[in-house]
Amino acid sequence: MNPQTPPENSFDSRVALAAERALFRKEWKALWDHPGLRLLAQAENRATLYQIYQQRVADQNPFSLALYPPCWLSNYFAAFLARGLSWPKGALARRVFLRLAAIPLVATDLDLLLSLGLLDHLSGDQLQRLDKVLPANARSLVEYAAAATEGRLSAQYWDLGADLILSMPASELGPGIGRKMYLFLTDILPLFVNRFPEQGNQVYAQERRLIMWFLTWISFVDRKINDLPLEDSYYQLPYAQIIQYVPPYILWNNGMNFGLQMRVYTYHSLEFRHLAVGGSFRNSPDGRYYSRRMARTLVKLSPVFPRDDFNVYLYAFCESLGVEGMLHDQLQAYLRLSQDPAAAKKRMDRWNPIIQKLAQLRLQGLPLEHVVQILGYVYHCVRDQEDFSLQGRGLAWLQGASRAYYHNIERRARLRAERMRQEQAAWDAIRKREETSWAPHPEVSPYEWYEGSQRSFRIIELCTRADLAQEGARMGHCVASYEDKCKTMPLSIWSLQQFKKDRWYSLVTIELFGKEIRQAQGRFNVAPSPAEEEKIRLWAAQEDLVWHLYSEDYY
Repeated sequence: MNPQTPPENSFDSRVALAAERALFRKEWKALWDHPGLRLLAQAENRATLYQIYQQRVADQNPFSLALYPPCWLSNYFAAFLARGLSWPKGALARRVFLRLAAIPLVATDLDLLLSLGLLDHLSGDQLQRLDKVLPANARSLVEYAAAATEGRLSAQYWDLGADLILSMPASELGPGIGRKMYLFLTDILPLFVNRFPEQGNQVYAQERRLIMWFLTWISFVDRKINDLPLEDSYYQLPYAQIIQYVPPYILWNNGMNFGLQMRVYTYHSLEFRHLAVGGSFRNSPDGRYYSRRMARTLVKLSPVFPRDDFNVYLYAFCESLGVEGMLHDQLQAYLRLSQDPAAAKKRMDRWNPIIQKLAQLRLQGLPLEHVVQILGYVYHCVRDQEDFSLQGRGLAWLQGASRAYYHNIERRARLRAERMRQEQAAWDAIRKREETSWAPHPEVSPYEWYEGSQRSFRIIELCTRADLAQEGARMGHCVASYEDKCKTMPLSIWSLQQFKKDRWYSLVTIELFGKEIRQAQGRFNVAPSPAEEEKIRLWAAQEDLVWHLYSEDYY
Protein backbone atom coordinates (compact mmCIF):
# COMPACT_ATOMS: atom_id res chain seq x y z
CA MET A 1 0.00 0.00 0.00
CA ASN A 2 1.26 3.51 -0.87
CA PRO A 3 2.18 5.15 2.47
CA GLN A 4 1.00 8.50 1.12
CA THR A 5 -2.53 7.19 0.41
CA PRO A 6 -5.14 6.70 3.14
CA PRO A 7 -6.22 3.04 3.40
CA GLU A 8 -9.60 2.15 1.91
CA ASN A 9 -12.22 0.05 3.63
CA SER A 10 -15.94 -0.60 3.43
CA PHE A 11 -16.87 2.07 5.96
CA ASP A 12 -17.61 4.73 3.31
CA SER A 13 -20.39 2.54 1.93
CA ARG A 14 -22.23 2.78 5.26
CA VAL A 15 -22.41 6.59 5.13
CA ALA A 16 -25.67 7.20 3.31
CA LEU A 17 -25.19 10.70 1.82
CA ALA A 18 -22.61 11.23 -0.88
CA ALA A 19 -21.91 14.77 0.36
CA GLU A 20 -21.30 13.47 3.88
CA ARG A 21 -18.93 10.83 2.53
CA ALA A 22 -17.00 13.49 0.63
CA LEU A 23 -16.63 15.70 3.70
CA PHE A 24 -15.48 12.83 5.87
CA ARG A 25 -12.98 11.72 3.19
CA LYS A 26 -11.50 15.20 3.41
CA GLU A 27 -11.26 14.89 7.21
CA TRP A 28 -9.69 11.45 6.88
CA LYS A 29 -7.14 12.69 4.31
CA ALA A 30 -6.16 15.58 6.61
CA LEU A 31 -5.50 13.13 9.45
CA TRP A 32 -3.47 10.89 7.17
CA ASP A 33 -1.38 13.77 5.83
CA HIS A 34 -0.45 14.97 9.32
CA PRO A 35 2.72 13.12 10.44
CA GLY A 36 1.71 13.13 14.10
CA LEU A 37 -1.82 11.93 13.46
CA ARG A 38 -1.30 9.15 10.94
CA LEU A 39 -1.11 6.58 13.73
CA LEU A 40 -4.77 7.32 14.47
CA ALA A 41 -5.90 7.18 10.83
CA GLN A 42 -5.94 3.40 10.51
CA ALA A 43 -8.70 1.57 8.70
CA GLU A 44 -9.94 -0.23 11.85
CA ASN A 45 -10.51 3.19 13.53
CA ARG A 46 -12.55 4.66 10.69
CA ALA A 47 -16.02 4.13 12.21
CA THR A 48 -14.94 5.58 15.57
CA LEU A 49 -13.35 8.61 13.91
CA TYR A 50 -16.53 9.22 11.95
CA GLN A 51 -18.48 9.21 15.23
CA ILE A 52 -16.04 11.77 16.71
CA TYR A 53 -16.30 13.85 13.53
CA GLN A 54 -20.09 13.94 13.77
CA GLN A 55 -19.86 15.03 17.42
CA ARG A 56 -17.38 17.81 16.61
CA VAL A 57 -19.51 19.10 13.76
CA ALA A 58 -22.69 18.98 15.87
CA ASP A 59 -21.02 21.23 18.44
CA GLN A 60 -20.22 23.97 15.89
CA ASN A 61 -22.15 27.03 14.75
CA PRO A 62 -24.06 26.07 11.54
CA PHE A 63 -23.15 29.39 9.89
CA SER A 64 -19.45 28.76 10.28
CA LEU A 65 -19.94 25.28 8.86
CA ALA A 66 -21.65 26.70 5.79
CA LEU A 67 -18.97 29.32 5.16
CA TYR A 68 -15.89 27.24 5.74
CA PRO A 69 -15.93 23.61 6.80
CA PRO A 70 -12.54 23.19 8.45
CA CYS A 71 -10.77 19.89 9.17
CA TRP A 72 -12.40 19.26 12.50
CA LEU A 73 -10.70 15.95 13.24
CA SER A 74 -7.14 16.99 12.49
CA ASN A 75 -7.55 20.26 14.41
CA TYR A 76 -9.08 18.43 17.37
CA PHE A 77 -6.35 15.80 17.68
CA ALA A 78 -3.51 18.18 16.78
CA ALA A 79 -4.47 20.21 19.86
CA PHE A 80 -3.45 17.23 22.04
CA LEU A 81 -0.01 17.22 20.44
CA ALA A 82 0.24 20.97 20.89
CA ARG A 83 -0.27 20.44 24.62
CA GLY A 84 2.76 18.16 24.68
CA LEU A 85 0.82 14.89 24.87
CA SER A 86 1.57 11.71 22.93
CA TRP A 87 -0.57 8.83 21.74
CA PRO A 88 -0.64 5.39 23.41
CA LYS A 89 2.00 3.07 22.03
CA GLY A 90 -0.04 0.00 21.11
CA ALA A 91 -2.63 -0.24 18.33
CA LEU A 92 -5.23 -1.62 20.75
CA ALA A 93 -4.52 1.15 23.26
CA ARG A 94 -4.94 3.80 20.52
CA ARG A 95 -8.22 2.20 19.42
CA VAL A 96 -9.49 2.34 23.03
CA PHE A 97 -8.38 5.98 23.30
CA LEU A 98 -10.44 6.88 20.25
CA ARG A 99 -13.42 4.96 21.62
CA LEU A 100 -13.17 6.93 24.88
CA ALA A 101 -12.96 10.19 22.90
CA ALA A 102 -16.15 9.15 21.10
CA ILE A 103 -18.06 8.36 24.35
CA PRO A 104 -17.18 11.29 24.76
CA LEU A 105 -14.89 11.84 27.73
CA VAL A 106 -14.29 15.50 28.40
CA ALA A 107 -11.01 16.96 27.15
CA THR A 108 -9.55 17.25 30.68
CA ASP A 109 -10.11 13.52 31.25
CA LEU A 110 -8.53 12.67 27.90
CA ASP A 111 -5.57 14.93 28.65
CA LEU A 112 -5.12 13.25 32.01
CA LEU A 113 -5.43 9.80 30.46
CA LEU A 114 -2.63 10.61 27.97
CA SER A 115 -0.39 12.44 30.42
CA LEU A 116 -0.54 9.50 32.86
CA GLY A 117 0.13 6.97 30.10
CA LEU A 118 -2.82 5.05 31.57
CA LEU A 119 -3.60 2.97 28.50
CA ASP A 120 0.01 1.80 28.21
CA HIS A 121 -0.15 0.55 31.80
CA LEU A 122 -3.26 -1.58 31.29
CA SER A 123 -3.07 -5.23 30.28
CA GLY A 124 -4.59 -6.49 27.05
CA ASP A 125 -7.53 -7.92 28.98
CA GLN A 126 -8.11 -4.63 30.80
CA LEU A 127 -7.99 -2.72 27.51
CA GLN A 128 -10.57 -5.09 26.03
CA ARG A 129 -12.85 -4.49 29.01
CA LEU A 130 -12.30 -0.73 28.91
CA ASP A 131 -13.28 -0.79 25.23
CA LYS A 132 -16.76 -1.97 26.25
CA VAL A 133 -17.53 -0.12 29.50
CA LEU A 134 -19.85 2.84 30.03
CA PRO A 135 -18.54 6.42 30.37
CA ALA A 136 -18.91 6.35 34.17
CA ASN A 137 -16.45 3.45 34.45
CA ALA A 138 -13.96 5.16 32.14
CA ARG A 139 -14.11 8.47 34.02
CA SER A 140 -13.69 6.71 37.37
CA LEU A 141 -10.72 4.75 36.03
CA VAL A 142 -8.98 7.97 34.92
CA GLU A 143 -9.68 9.53 38.32
CA TYR A 144 -8.34 6.40 40.05
CA ALA A 145 -5.17 6.43 37.94
CA ALA A 146 -4.54 10.07 38.84
CA ALA A 147 -4.94 9.37 42.56
CA ALA A 148 -2.73 6.26 42.37
CA THR A 149 -0.02 8.21 40.55
CA GLU A 150 0.02 10.82 43.28
CA GLY A 151 0.43 8.12 45.94
CA ARG A 152 2.16 4.77 45.80
CA LEU A 153 0.52 1.46 45.02
CA SER A 154 2.08 -1.90 44.35
CA ALA A 155 1.52 -3.30 40.85
CA GLN A 156 -0.85 -5.91 42.34
CA TYR A 157 -3.01 -3.31 44.06
CA TRP A 158 -2.95 -1.00 41.03
CA ASP A 159 -4.27 -3.75 38.76
CA LEU A 160 -6.79 -4.80 41.39
CA GLY A 161 -8.25 -1.31 41.62
CA ALA A 162 -8.49 -1.02 37.83
CA ASP A 163 -10.26 -4.38 37.59
CA LEU A 164 -12.74 -3.44 40.31
CA ILE A 165 -13.67 -0.13 38.66
CA LEU A 166 -14.09 -1.82 35.26
CA SER A 167 -16.41 -4.41 36.86
CA MET A 168 -18.56 -2.10 38.96
CA PRO A 169 -22.11 -1.26 37.85
CA ALA A 170 -22.21 2.23 36.37
CA SER A 171 -25.08 3.14 38.71
CA GLU A 172 -22.65 2.93 41.65
CA LEU A 173 -20.07 5.23 40.07
CA GLY A 174 -19.88 8.97 40.37
CA PRO A 175 -17.49 11.86 41.03
CA GLY A 176 -14.82 10.95 43.55
CA ILE A 177 -15.19 7.17 43.25
CA GLY A 178 -11.78 6.76 41.62
CA ARG A 179 -10.03 8.56 44.47
CA LYS A 180 -12.06 6.63 47.03
CA MET A 181 -11.00 3.38 45.38
CA TYR A 182 -7.40 4.40 45.90
CA LEU A 183 -8.07 5.16 49.58
CA PHE A 184 -9.92 1.85 49.96
CA LEU A 185 -6.96 -0.08 48.59
CA THR A 186 -4.41 1.71 50.74
CA ASP A 187 -6.32 2.08 54.03
CA ILE A 188 -9.26 -0.35 54.21
CA LEU A 189 -8.53 -3.46 52.16
CA PRO A 190 -5.44 -4.36 54.25
CA LEU A 191 -7.74 -4.45 57.31
CA PHE A 192 -9.96 -7.03 55.57
CA VAL A 193 -6.93 -9.03 54.48
CA ASN A 194 -5.61 -9.15 58.04
CA ARG A 195 -9.07 -10.17 59.29
CA PHE A 196 -9.03 -13.28 57.08
CA PRO A 197 -5.46 -14.62 57.32
CA GLU A 198 -6.56 -18.17 56.50
CA GLN A 199 -7.74 -17.00 53.08
CA GLY A 200 -4.32 -15.63 52.13
CA ASN A 201 -4.08 -14.25 48.60
CA GLN A 202 -7.50 -15.72 47.79
CA VAL A 203 -8.99 -12.51 49.16
CA TYR A 204 -7.73 -10.63 46.10
CA ALA A 205 -9.49 -13.06 43.76
CA GLN A 206 -12.91 -12.33 45.31
CA GLU A 207 -13.87 -9.55 42.88
CA ARG A 208 -17.58 -9.42 43.67
CA ARG A 209 -16.88 -9.56 47.42
CA LEU A 210 -14.28 -6.76 47.16
CA ILE A 211 -16.75 -4.57 45.28
CA MET A 212 -19.34 -5.27 47.97
CA TRP A 213 -16.87 -4.31 50.71
CA PHE A 214 -15.91 -1.16 48.81
CA LEU A 215 -19.52 -0.03 48.30
CA THR A 216 -20.32 -0.78 51.95
CA TRP A 217 -17.40 1.32 53.06
CA ILE A 218 -18.46 4.13 50.68
CA SER A 219 -21.97 4.20 52.15
CA PHE A 220 -20.38 4.45 55.61
CA VAL A 221 -17.97 7.23 54.63
CA ASP A 222 -20.66 9.20 52.77
CA ARG A 223 -23.20 8.60 55.58
CA LYS A 224 -25.71 7.06 53.20
CA ILE A 225 -26.84 3.96 55.09
CA ASN A 226 -30.58 3.51 54.64
CA ASP A 227 -32.73 4.63 57.58
CA LEU A 228 -29.70 5.83 59.54
CA PRO A 229 -29.64 9.58 60.35
CA LEU A 230 -26.61 11.61 59.25
CA GLU A 231 -25.78 12.48 62.85
CA ASP A 232 -25.87 8.89 64.12
CA SER A 233 -22.89 8.00 66.28
CA TYR A 234 -22.30 4.85 64.21
CA TYR A 235 -20.64 7.02 61.56
CA GLN A 236 -18.07 8.12 64.14
CA LEU A 237 -16.68 4.61 64.59
CA PRO A 238 -13.24 3.78 63.20
CA TYR A 239 -13.89 1.40 60.31
CA ALA A 240 -11.09 -0.79 61.66
CA GLN A 241 -13.27 -1.45 64.72
CA ILE A 242 -16.21 -2.53 62.58
CA ILE A 243 -14.02 -4.98 60.68
CA GLN A 244 -12.51 -6.30 63.90
CA TYR A 245 -15.70 -6.70 65.94
CA VAL A 246 -18.04 -8.28 63.39
CA PRO A 247 -17.67 -12.13 63.33
CA PRO A 248 -15.73 -13.43 60.31
CA TYR A 249 -18.58 -15.43 58.78
CA ILE A 250 -20.95 -12.45 58.74
CA LEU A 251 -18.29 -10.03 57.51
CA TRP A 252 -17.26 -12.37 54.67
CA ASN A 253 -20.78 -13.33 53.56
CA ASN A 254 -22.76 -10.11 54.13
CA GLY A 255 -24.79 -11.64 56.94
CA MET A 256 -25.91 -15.20 57.58
CA ASN A 257 -28.54 -17.50 56.12
CA PHE A 258 -31.69 -17.85 58.17
CA GLY A 259 -34.46 -19.87 56.55
CA LEU A 260 -35.25 -20.15 52.87
CA GLN A 261 -34.21 -17.13 50.79
CA MET A 262 -33.65 -15.06 53.93
CA ARG A 263 -30.46 -13.41 55.18
CA VAL A 264 -29.96 -11.61 58.50
CA TYR A 265 -27.14 -9.47 59.92
CA THR A 266 -26.47 -7.91 56.50
CA TYR A 267 -24.00 -5.00 56.28
CA HIS A 268 -26.51 -2.16 56.64
CA SER A 269 -28.82 -3.87 59.11
CA LEU A 270 -29.45 -2.83 62.70
CA GLU A 271 -28.16 -6.25 63.83
CA PHE A 272 -24.86 -5.75 61.96
CA ARG A 273 -24.36 -2.36 63.61
CA HIS A 274 -25.11 -3.94 66.98
CA LEU A 275 -22.20 -6.37 66.49
CA ALA A 276 -19.95 -3.64 65.05
CA VAL A 277 -20.11 -1.63 68.29
CA GLY A 278 -19.17 -4.70 70.32
CA GLY A 279 -22.64 -6.08 71.05
CA SER A 280 -23.34 -9.78 71.62
CA PHE A 281 -25.60 -12.16 69.76
CA ARG A 282 -27.36 -12.87 73.03
CA ASN A 283 -28.81 -9.36 73.31
CA SER A 284 -29.14 -8.75 69.56
CA PRO A 285 -32.04 -6.51 68.43
CA ASP A 286 -33.30 -9.29 66.13
CA GLY A 287 -35.07 -10.79 69.16
CA ARG A 288 -34.04 -14.39 68.43
CA TYR A 289 -32.90 -16.78 71.12
CA TYR A 290 -29.15 -17.45 71.35
CA SER A 291 -27.66 -19.65 74.02
CA ARG A 292 -24.07 -18.98 75.09
CA ARG A 293 -22.89 -21.93 73.05
CA MET A 294 -24.84 -20.77 69.99
CA ALA A 295 -23.29 -17.31 70.24
CA ARG A 296 -19.82 -18.82 70.66
CA THR A 297 -20.38 -21.05 67.60
CA LEU A 298 -21.40 -18.09 65.42
CA VAL A 299 -18.45 -15.97 66.56
CA LYS A 300 -15.97 -18.73 65.72
CA LEU A 301 -17.66 -19.87 62.50
CA SER A 302 -15.31 -20.11 59.51
CA PRO A 303 -15.94 -17.41 56.88
CA VAL A 304 -16.00 -20.04 54.13
CA PHE A 305 -18.81 -22.23 55.40
CA PRO A 306 -18.96 -25.51 53.45
CA ARG A 307 -22.72 -25.51 52.84
CA ASP A 308 -24.35 -22.47 51.24
CA ASP A 309 -27.82 -23.96 51.67
CA PHE A 310 -27.54 -24.37 55.45
CA ASN A 311 -29.67 -22.37 57.83
CA VAL A 312 -26.70 -21.13 59.86
CA TYR A 313 -28.83 -20.21 62.87
CA LEU A 314 -30.16 -23.77 62.94
CA TYR A 315 -26.63 -25.12 62.49
CA ALA A 316 -25.46 -23.14 65.54
CA PHE A 317 -28.44 -24.40 67.54
CA CYS A 318 -27.64 -28.06 66.72
CA GLU A 319 -23.89 -27.56 67.13
CA SER A 320 -24.43 -26.13 70.61
CA LEU A 321 -26.25 -29.36 71.55
CA GLY A 322 -23.37 -31.61 70.49
CA VAL A 323 -24.45 -32.53 66.95
CA GLU A 324 -21.64 -33.67 64.65
CA GLY A 325 -21.04 -34.86 61.11
CA MET A 326 -23.83 -35.93 58.81
CA LEU A 327 -26.45 -35.46 61.53
CA HIS A 328 -26.18 -31.73 60.80
CA ASP A 329 -27.15 -32.32 57.16
CA GLN A 330 -30.11 -34.50 58.05
CA LEU A 331 -31.50 -32.25 60.76
CA GLN A 332 -31.55 -29.31 58.31
CA ALA A 333 -34.19 -31.24 56.37
CA TYR A 334 -36.46 -31.83 59.38
CA LEU A 335 -36.20 -28.67 61.49
CA ARG A 336 -38.04 -25.60 60.27
CA LEU A 337 -37.89 -22.63 62.62
CA SER A 338 -40.46 -19.88 62.38
CA GLN A 339 -39.33 -16.35 61.54
CA ASP A 340 -41.37 -15.20 64.53
CA PRO A 341 -38.88 -15.21 67.47
CA ALA A 342 -41.42 -16.37 70.06
CA ALA A 343 -42.66 -19.26 67.90
CA ALA A 344 -39.08 -20.23 67.02
CA LYS A 345 -38.09 -20.26 70.71
CA LYS A 346 -41.05 -22.51 71.59
CA ARG A 347 -40.10 -24.95 68.82
CA MET A 348 -36.44 -24.95 69.87
CA ASP A 349 -37.42 -25.74 73.47
CA ARG A 350 -39.45 -28.68 72.17
CA TRP A 351 -36.54 -30.03 70.11
CA ASN A 352 -33.74 -29.27 72.58
CA PRO A 353 -33.83 -32.51 74.64
CA ILE A 354 -34.60 -34.58 71.54
CA ILE A 355 -31.53 -33.31 69.65
CA GLN A 356 -29.31 -33.68 72.72
CA LYS A 357 -30.36 -37.32 72.97
CA LEU A 358 -29.80 -37.94 69.25
CA ALA A 359 -26.31 -36.42 69.54
CA GLN A 360 -25.50 -38.71 72.48
CA LEU A 361 -26.60 -41.81 70.53
CA ARG A 362 -23.86 -41.20 67.90
CA LEU A 363 -26.10 -41.80 64.92
CA GLN A 364 -23.27 -40.87 62.53
CA GLY A 365 -21.92 -44.39 63.00
CA LEU A 366 -25.01 -45.87 61.31
CA PRO A 367 -25.71 -46.24 57.57
CA LEU A 368 -27.31 -43.12 56.12
CA GLU A 369 -30.61 -44.83 55.31
CA HIS A 370 -30.97 -45.89 58.97
CA VAL A 371 -30.33 -42.33 60.18
CA VAL A 372 -32.93 -40.96 57.76
CA GLN A 373 -35.44 -43.55 58.95
CA ILE A 374 -34.84 -42.72 62.63
CA LEU A 375 -35.09 -38.95 62.10
CA GLY A 376 -38.25 -39.32 60.05
CA TYR A 377 -39.84 -41.33 62.85
CA VAL A 378 -38.73 -38.83 65.51
CA TYR A 379 -39.98 -35.88 63.46
CA HIS A 380 -43.47 -37.33 63.15
CA CYS A 381 -43.55 -38.22 66.85
CA VAL A 382 -42.57 -34.68 67.88
CA ARG A 383 -45.16 -33.28 65.50
CA ASP A 384 -48.03 -35.59 66.47
CA GLN A 385 -47.39 -36.38 70.15
CA GLU A 386 -47.26 -33.54 72.68
CA ASP A 387 -45.60 -35.72 75.35
CA PHE A 388 -43.10 -37.55 73.12
CA SER A 389 -39.69 -37.99 74.75
CA LEU A 390 -36.52 -40.02 74.23
CA GLN A 391 -35.70 -39.97 77.93
CA GLY A 392 -34.47 -43.41 79.03
CA ARG A 393 -34.63 -44.85 75.51
CA GLY A 394 -31.57 -46.19 73.77
CA LEU A 395 -30.50 -46.66 70.18
CA ALA A 396 -31.86 -50.23 69.94
CA TRP A 397 -35.34 -49.06 70.97
CA LEU A 398 -35.21 -46.16 68.53
CA GLN A 399 -34.16 -48.41 65.65
CA GLY A 400 -36.91 -50.93 66.44
CA ALA A 401 -39.58 -48.25 66.81
CA SER A 402 -38.58 -46.53 63.57
CA ARG A 403 -38.54 -49.85 61.67
CA ALA A 404 -42.02 -50.69 62.97
CA TYR A 405 -43.24 -47.18 62.07
CA TYR A 406 -42.01 -47.41 58.47
CA HIS A 407 -43.15 -51.03 58.17
CA ASN A 408 -46.64 -49.83 59.08
CA ILE A 409 -46.37 -47.04 56.49
CA GLU A 410 -45.31 -49.56 53.84
CA ARG A 411 -48.16 -51.91 54.82
CA ARG A 412 -50.70 -49.10 54.48
CA ALA A 413 -49.12 -48.13 51.17
CA ARG A 414 -49.49 -51.71 49.90
CA LEU A 415 -53.13 -51.83 51.00
CA ARG A 416 -53.78 -48.49 49.35
CA ALA A 417 -52.09 -49.67 46.16
CA GLU A 418 -54.20 -52.87 46.15
CA ARG A 419 -57.38 -50.89 46.73
CA MET A 420 -56.48 -48.56 43.87
CA ARG A 421 -55.75 -51.57 41.67
CA GLN A 422 -59.14 -53.07 42.41
CA GLU A 423 -60.90 -49.75 41.80
CA GLN A 424 -59.05 -49.39 38.53
CA ALA A 425 -60.02 -52.91 37.51
CA ALA A 426 -63.68 -52.14 38.26
CA TRP A 427 -63.52 -48.97 36.20
CA ASP A 428 -61.84 -50.85 33.36
CA ALA A 429 -64.65 -53.42 33.38
CA ILE A 430 -67.26 -50.67 33.25
CA ARG A 431 -65.41 -48.93 30.45
CA LYS A 432 -65.10 -52.21 28.57
CA ARG A 433 -68.85 -52.79 28.84
CA GLU A 434 -69.50 -49.25 27.66
CA GLU A 435 -67.34 -49.80 24.59
CA THR A 436 -68.85 -53.15 23.56
CA SER A 437 -69.14 -53.84 19.87
CA TRP A 438 -70.93 -56.38 17.72
CA ALA A 439 -70.04 -58.40 14.67
CA PRO A 440 -70.47 -56.74 11.27
CA HIS A 441 -73.16 -57.82 8.82
CA PRO A 442 -72.12 -61.25 7.47
CA GLU A 443 -73.44 -60.68 3.91
CA VAL A 444 -73.15 -56.94 3.22
CA SER A 445 -69.91 -55.06 2.56
CA PRO A 446 -69.02 -51.36 2.74
CA TYR A 447 -68.82 -49.32 -0.46
CA GLU A 448 -66.48 -46.47 -1.58
CA TRP A 449 -66.46 -43.94 -4.40
CA TYR A 450 -63.25 -42.38 -5.81
CA GLU A 451 -62.56 -39.20 -7.73
CA GLY A 452 -59.30 -39.94 -9.42
CA SER A 453 -57.08 -41.45 -6.74
CA GLN A 454 -58.88 -39.74 -3.85
CA ARG A 455 -61.79 -41.22 -1.88
CA SER A 456 -64.87 -39.00 -2.05
CA PHE A 457 -67.82 -40.99 -0.61
CA ARG A 458 -68.29 -44.19 1.34
CA ILE A 459 -70.92 -46.30 3.05
CA ILE A 460 -69.66 -47.99 6.24
CA GLU A 461 -71.29 -50.04 8.99
CA LEU A 462 -71.47 -48.68 12.56
CA CYS A 463 -70.61 -51.58 14.88
CA THR A 464 -69.93 -49.99 18.29
CA ARG A 465 -71.86 -48.04 20.85
CA ALA A 466 -69.45 -45.14 20.43
CA ASP A 467 -70.02 -45.13 16.64
CA LEU A 468 -73.80 -44.96 17.12
CA ALA A 469 -73.49 -42.17 19.70
CA GLN A 470 -71.21 -40.17 17.42
CA GLU A 471 -73.54 -40.63 14.43
CA GLY A 472 -76.57 -39.56 16.45
CA ALA A 473 -74.75 -36.48 17.72
CA ARG A 474 -73.62 -35.50 14.23
CA MET A 475 -76.97 -36.11 12.54
CA GLY A 476 -79.34 -34.93 15.27
CA HIS A 477 -81.46 -38.09 15.51
CA CYS A 478 -81.93 -41.06 17.85
CA VAL A 479 -79.82 -43.75 16.18
CA ALA A 480 -77.80 -44.12 19.44
CA SER A 481 -80.85 -45.88 20.95
CA TYR A 482 -80.53 -48.72 18.40
CA GLU A 483 -77.64 -50.41 20.23
CA ASP A 484 -79.74 -53.23 21.73
CA LYS A 485 -81.48 -53.88 18.40
CA CYS A 486 -78.08 -54.14 16.68
CA LYS A 487 -76.98 -56.71 19.27
CA THR A 488 -80.20 -58.75 19.50
CA MET A 489 -81.90 -58.48 16.09
CA PRO A 490 -80.73 -58.96 12.48
CA LEU A 491 -80.52 -55.16 12.29
CA SER A 492 -77.53 -53.09 11.25
CA ILE A 493 -76.85 -49.34 10.96
CA TRP A 494 -74.84 -47.86 8.09
CA SER A 495 -73.65 -44.34 7.27
CA LEU A 496 -73.22 -42.62 3.91
CA GLN A 497 -70.27 -40.21 4.38
CA GLN A 498 -68.37 -37.63 2.30
CA PHE A 499 -64.63 -36.93 2.58
CA LYS A 500 -63.74 -33.22 2.61
CA LYS A 501 -61.34 -30.97 4.48
CA ASP A 502 -59.29 -34.00 5.56
CA ARG A 503 -62.13 -35.74 7.41
CA TRP A 504 -65.32 -37.76 6.88
CA TYR A 505 -68.74 -36.08 7.27
CA SER A 506 -71.95 -38.08 7.74
CA LEU A 507 -74.72 -37.40 5.19
CA VAL A 508 -77.32 -40.17 5.58
CA THR A 509 -77.92 -42.84 8.26
CA ILE A 510 -79.19 -46.14 6.81
CA GLU A 511 -80.99 -48.99 8.64
CA LEU A 512 -80.86 -52.55 7.30
CA PHE A 513 -83.06 -55.33 8.58
CA GLY A 514 -81.32 -58.40 7.26
CA LYS A 515 -80.76 -57.31 3.62
CA GLU A 516 -83.71 -54.94 3.52
CA ILE A 517 -83.26 -51.17 3.62
CA ARG A 518 -85.87 -49.99 6.13
CA GLN A 519 -84.80 -46.37 6.77
CA ALA A 520 -82.49 -43.72 5.23
CA GLN A 521 -82.48 -40.45 7.18
CA GLY A 522 -80.41 -37.32 6.66
CA ARG A 523 -79.54 -34.77 9.28
CA PHE A 524 -82.47 -34.09 11.62
CA ASN A 525 -84.36 -36.94 9.88
CA VAL A 526 -84.76 -35.16 6.53
CA ALA A 527 -85.07 -37.29 3.38
CA PRO A 528 -81.91 -37.96 1.38
CA SER A 529 -81.20 -35.72 -1.60
CA PRO A 530 -81.56 -37.30 -5.09
CA ALA A 531 -77.74 -37.53 -5.37
CA GLU A 532 -77.48 -39.22 -1.98
CA GLU A 533 -80.35 -41.61 -2.79
CA GLU A 534 -78.63 -42.50 -6.07
CA LYS A 535 -75.49 -43.56 -4.18
CA ILE A 536 -77.53 -45.69 -1.79
CA ARG A 537 -79.27 -47.40 -4.76
CA LEU A 538 -75.87 -48.14 -6.37
CA TRP A 539 -74.69 -49.76 -3.13
CA ALA A 540 -78.01 -51.68 -2.80
CA ALA A 541 -77.70 -53.02 -6.33
CA GLN A 542 -74.15 -54.22 -5.73
CA GLU A 543 -75.00 -55.88 -2.42
CA ASP A 544 -78.38 -57.28 -3.62
CA LEU A 545 -80.37 -55.35 -1.05
CA VAL A 546 -84.16 -55.01 -1.07
CA TRP A 547 -85.30 -51.38 -1.18
CA HIS A 548 -88.23 -50.98 1.22
CA LEU A 549 -87.50 -47.38 2.20
CA TYR A 550 -90.04 -45.98 4.70
CA SER A 551 -92.00 -49.30 4.76
CA GLU A 552 -95.27 -48.94 6.61
CA ASP A 553 -95.05 -52.40 8.16
CA TYR A 554 -91.92 -51.42 10.05
CA TYR A 555 -92.35 -49.99 13.49
